[in-house]
Formats: sequence, C-alpha cells, structure tokens
Amino acid sequence: MYERYAALFALRNHGGDDAIMAIVDSLGCQSALLRHEVAYVLGQLQNKAASAALSDILKNLNEHPMVRHEAAEALGSIADEESVALLEKFAMDPEPIVSQSCEVALSMLDFERSGKSFEYLYMQAPQVQ
Repeated sequence: MYERYAALFALRNHGGDDAIMAIVDSLGCQSALLRHEVAYVLGQLQNKAASAALSDILKNLNEHPMVRHEAAEALGSIADEESVALLEKFAMDPEPIVSQSCEVALSMLDFERSGKSFEYLYMQAPQVQ
C-alpha cells in the first residue's frame, strides 16, 4: 500500500494531463481507502479532466460513502458548471456524509466566489450572545 500512496503523491507533484489520467485510472483499485485518497488528490489538483470520473463516483450509490464524500469535495474544488449542478442534486442524497459533503463543497465555493478573506474572518473574535 505504501508504494501506491508514494506513486499517487509523486504523480500529484508531477502534474499535467498524463499524471491526471494515471491518477484517475487508480480509482479502479479495490481499496476504498485508496480510492478516497485518490479523490482527495484529484480535488487538490483541481483539473477538469478528472470531473467525469469524480462525477461517476458521486453518482454510484454502491460506492463506499467515504469515497463519494471525497469525490463531492473534489468536485467542489474543480467547480465547473456540471460539477456544481451535480453537487446541488446530491445535496439531497440519503447518505448524510454525502449530502453534507455536497453542502460543504457548495458553501465553500460560494465563500470563495464572494471575495471575502478567510484569514480575516478566522482572526475575528467570535460573537457571544
């Protein structure tokens, strides 16, 4: 398993379309944990070439919820129109980790598009009621 993770991170660090396609190919492995990590890395790379594969994972109700959750967050990072529409649809998924991940992805996307500074908000003292 270590070798698979090392290869995954080496491909991520290399970048480019060939690396993306090699990473997408690893979504066919048997380990749900590794598929989850692959989806996470694809989200880090924010490459639209991964959108179709990540969308297929999110749509697959037989996929492990942990993998679907990470695919949702990755699609939020990619943030193309098709990804956003899919996240809106699956925000109603009966699996809570999936629906909540879609909500988080959409919320983060709205925040990023707002132009507000996360650091500024983080540094403010919380309001006590």
